[in-house]
Amino acid sequence: MHKGIKILIWIVLPLLLLVAVVVAFQWNRNRKVETVEIALDHEYNEEVSELINTKDVEYMLAQNFDSLKGKTIKDLELEAMEKALEKNPYVKSADAYVSLSANLFFRIQQRQPIVRVIDQRGEHYYIDNEEHWVPTRSQYPVRVLVCNGAIPDMGFFHLQVRSQTRDSVIQHSILHSVYLIAKYVNEDAFLRKQIVQMNVDAQGNFFLIPLVGNLVIEFGKADKIAEKFDRLNHFYQGLGHHKWNNYREINVKFENQIVCTKI
Repeated sequence: MHKGIKILIWIVLPLLLLVAVVVAFQWNRNRKVETVEIALDHEYNEEVSELINTKDVEYMLAQNFDSLKGKTIKDLELEAMEKALEKNPYVKSADAYVSLSANLFFRIQQRQPIVRVIDQRGEHYYIDNEEHWVPTRSQYPVRVLVCNGAIPDMGFFHLQVRSQTRDSVIQHSILHSVYLIAKYVNEDAFLRKQIVQMNVDAQGNFFLIPLVGNLVIEFGKADKIAEKFDRLNHFYQGLGHHKWNNYREINVKFENQIVCTKI
């Protein structure tokens, strides 16, 4: 084959391919949405708690956008839809995209509560694994560690309070200590099953209530958390669960020691 023809082919073929891609892209943009599919992370990950369902997402979308099914793909506001969904306090992230078959998909990642807080006014709310405030839902209770005691009303339920303000309050109050302990408990398989409640006094000292045994664990301040739980784990493993009921108090707040009080 003539050298000039080869060069021409190498120039023309990529241009034809580019034109084909552009035409296909424009053709797809002019198609109408066939179906709307919503995937929530708890549906494929059993470790994720359910806070919202598909109908909740559909309602959120309907509040902000016209009917999506049958809408021209080029008219979809994908980024605006993601931002609208992420304003919901139960939604950590939302991804919206359209498949080549003209199906609109939403993938929703929910916030994951690690502790349920009950303040002195009896108000309930969660703190999630990234230290964000999350309201409770009676229809979707989450089985997590419960914390009560000397926790003042933080004003979280005032309508004008923004989510960023709530998160800042958590990070600069006793709730930060609540979060630090709850996070450590949640990340340890044994502790997550064993520690079910904690109480905090006016001085910021924590008391943990285990599922097994009629005892209280005096934890002290939310400092040296790993060291304290490490001592507690060694104590539990060495004692054996059949002897836990022999004690009414285990104190781990003192450095390098455990003080136990028998019944």
